[in-house]
Amino acid sequence: MIKLIIQITRIIIAAIASLLFQSCVNFDGNFEIVNGNGDVTSETRNLSEDFTSIEAKTGIEVIVTQENSHGIKVEADSNLHEHIITEVKDGKLKIYCDANLKNVAAKKVFVQMPIIERLQTSSGASITNKNTIKATSLDVESSSGSQIKIEVMTNELACESSSGSEIILIGETNKLKAESSSGSTIAAAKLTTNEAEAEASSGSEIKINPIEKLVAKASSGATISYSSQPKTIEIKKNSGGEVRLR
Repeated sequence: MIKLIIQITRIIIAAIASLLFQSCVNFDGNFEIVNGNGDVTSETRNLSEDFTSIEAKTGIEVIVTQENSHGIKVEADSNLHEHIITEVKDGKLKIYCDANLKNVAAKKVFVQMPIIERLQTSSGASITNKNTIKATSLDVESSSGSQIKIEVMTNELACESSSGSEIILIGETNKLKAESSSGSTIAAAKLTTNEAEAEASSGSEIKINPIEKLVAKASSGATISYSSQPKTIEIKKNSGGEVRLR
């Protein structure tokens, strides 16, 4: 029965995610519909403040490059640029739409930044990177059918996924903390880590590759799978949760 409920939940979440990816909606109350004109142009944005984190919402596709300087370029239908907002507040670059964008040919934002501390997506947005992100510590969070797919080299990496979203991680880290819920996925089998702490619930899934130590907790039909046998392992399972060696 639990598995049936989980499958139904995943189907519903996938349907919602599909709708989010196809549109660009501001959930703060402005539901103006604007159709793209198909004429894709690029625009460079000038911002007065530096930033170390990114928050992307409402179906925007963000491509991040770690460079020595800050820079933002928007690629979109020429009549949609004014509706794609890029603003910095308290060191965070916020990227979102202020209208419901339909029939869009492009809605991409290219970001350059020297220091990357946090990446966050929601409402069908996505973040990918062009080069390996190097950081002492990095936080990654996805929700509401969004996706983050990055290659990293860090000392500490914390990631959290929920509501049918997905985080895909490649590279190396010393310590990994991963939390997933509500039918979401953290795919980190191609991320080598010395120590991993993983907690999955509500039909979600985590795939990891720990070398030295693994602490894993799975509940409510969630699954944690690990692709290598660590020297030390601690497992907790309840309510149909599963932890297994792949």
